[in-house]
Amino acid sequence: MKHARISLLTLVALALSATRSTAQNLVPNGSFEEYITCPWALAQVDSCVGWRTWYWTPDYFHSCSKSNLNGVPQNIVVNQLPSHGEAYCGFIATLLTGDYSEILSAELSQELVVGVPVYVSLQLAVGGGGSQLDHIHTCDKVGVRFTTTEQHWLFTTQLPDYAHLVLSDPIENIGEWTTLSGTFVPDSAYRYISIGRFHTWDSLQFVEVNPDGTTPGAYFLVDEVCVAYNPMDCTFPQGIGLSGIGRFDAFPNPCGAGFWIRGEGLLSMPLSAKVMNSLGQVLRERRIVGVEDRYVTMEGLPEGVYTVELMSGGRMLSPIRVVKQHL
Repeated sequence: MKHARISLLTLVALALSATRSTAQNLVPNGSFEEYITCPWALAQVDSCVGWRTWYWTPDYFHSCSKSNLNGVPQNIVVNQLPSHGEAYCGFIATLLTGDYSEILSAELSQELVVGVPVYVSLQLAVGGGGSQLDHIHTCDKVGVRFTTTEQHWLFTTQLPDYAHLVLSDPIENIGEWTTLSGTFVPDSAYRYISIGRFHTWDSLQFVEVNPDGTTPGAYFLVDEVCVAYNPMDCTFPQGIGLSGIGRFDAFPNPCGAGFWIRGEGLLSMPLSAKVMNSLGQVLRERRIVGVEDRYVTMEGLPEGVYTVELMSGGRMLSPIRVVKQHL
């Protein structure tokens, strides 16, 4: 019996080792790039390869869309660049008037092994600045839940009031991507991952983050979803990936009293620009939202080389080197 026990443990160890050595993200299409049909209306998560709607009507956004409802970065709900690539999904976490939540799901490429830890991560952003909807609030308790079977809940179904990975505090910065991550030890052979708000409405913390908004409630974007045995397998390629976005320069350069920022994507998204010296000190800072805002003054600054740091949608764009001379 002792010999049999040792053999069994050895086999289990080998099986777990083989599982751990599988270097991959178990979430197919984790950044929502691939689609069956380009989205043209809301509630079209099912047109994204590998993803399904489980509860109410989550949304799919992609730069391929010609509709003002589903474009990237500007769409009906947000004005936000992806954390990666050219797409993301979105869902209502709650309305202020009652218990409403939207949930999306995907089937993992393989079942999770009971007792073997996995690393789970995703990028979340609070929705705001949409062309027609502009949500006022944010909340906590958004997260990830694993199941062994598909859960196509009816609209009247009571939510389970439990998730395996949960946002413990509300995200309060609109336009910035926030990482939600953690290690999870499966107690069942889970095959499906679902994303949304699963806890009861009366347990949520609400924060007003957009007082000028028009839509009561909290809307979230999700990108870069990953489940892996090694956290290194959850590294998505960097870069914004949208054609025409991120290619900016300064004109004139060298400059005198100031310069203009030029770029194809400038009119389709807000930018923030910081002018820094060689010590990294911020000497100028401004928000750029249109043609009239593209000028950055350099008056009062000494001659030298400066770095212009550009941010949009919570992502760093390629910096610009600007030389100031007394012309």
